[in-house]
Amino acid sequence: PFQRNIMPLIDLLQGEPKLRVEVCKTMMQHFARHQKDDMNDLLRVNLVLYIAKTLHDSVNAMTFEDERRQLTDLILNFIRKVNYGRDFEAQLNFYVEARASFSHLDGVLSHLVQATCALVMQALRIVKGVHNRKTSSFVRAAFGYCYITIPTIVSYWSRLSLYLLCAELALVNTCLPQAESMFEAAVALLADAGELSESELAGEKETWLVQYLSNFAGALILLP
Repeated sequence: PFQRNIMPLIDLLQGEPKLRVEVCKTMMQHFARHQKDDMNDLLRVNLVLYIAKTLHDSVNAMTFEDERRQLTDLILNFIRKVNYGRDFEAQLNFYVEARASFSHLDGVLSHLVQATCALVMQALRIVKGVHNRKTSSFVRAAFGYCYITIPTIVSYWSRLSLYLLCAELALVNTCLPQAESMFEAAVALLADAGELSESELAGEKETWLVQYLSNFAGALILLP
């Protein structure tokens, strides 16, 4: 009954947006402290998703970076707790819903791409390195999800890293068209590096970019 009644309770605070957000934040903090096990019950997942989305929707251009980080951590804690085991399609469907719900938080979007990549590798381990028709279809859908998600990330550096990660894993999973698409997207993004300011390329970022290009060239050797 509590789970069924909590959403109407939150909706009662519709006219008090600040209070509504604080209540949802308190609930998510409580969830983070007390929810130790993974969960996949649809009612519970949708309930926490609703609360987390309320927090996400409170983020705007005026939100301080520290507050943005706190909300990202609370939402990521929830996402990591949702586990459908070997039902990879259900897990990917949840990630699709999470992407739509948390589209303004780079940290969440980056995690969703990485989590999807981990899901692909888990499927590869289960079939002992040789995909069957079902798992082949799944991994192609998973890389499609990543390809759609990465451009929605604001951070230039995160997008570069994730394109290369996905390209490498697509090669490992013999998904050559998907690997080529990821490499091409990364090349297009690298072409934009000249538009970055000197401050954006200074110091560690310049070193990182040199190392990235080295890794990128190494990965291309594996592309047929």
